[in-house]
Amino acid sequence: MGEKLNKKELVPLIRDKLKEISGNDKVTKDDAEMALDSVFEVIKKSLLRGDKVGIWGFGTFEIRKRKARLDHDFGNGIKVDIPEQYGVKCNFSDKFKKELNEKLKI
Repeated sequence: MGEKLNKKELVPLIRDKLKEISGNDKVTKDDAEMALDSVFEVIKKSLLRGDKVGIWGFGTFEIRKRKARLDHDFGNGIKVDIPEQYGVKCNFSDKFKKELNEKLKI
């Protein structure tokens, strides 16, 4: 399929997009990195407050509590207690899923 993009690869792509939509050729990699960091910081702080974060056309993020459970280690078959914990759940929007399926049709 595609490549895995990390922050180092995302920043220049974001810089180029910001230049395109703003018409400002002086947008730097530092500007793009600050924008990306700001988005992630706002999402993280909102989730930690218990808010859902919805991004129209992309998806909704929310904190979910996972119950404690008993599982087993497939390597040695020993039963393992997994404590209650929290995680982030992302539900992608119908619009995003539709676009994804249309572009990746084989």
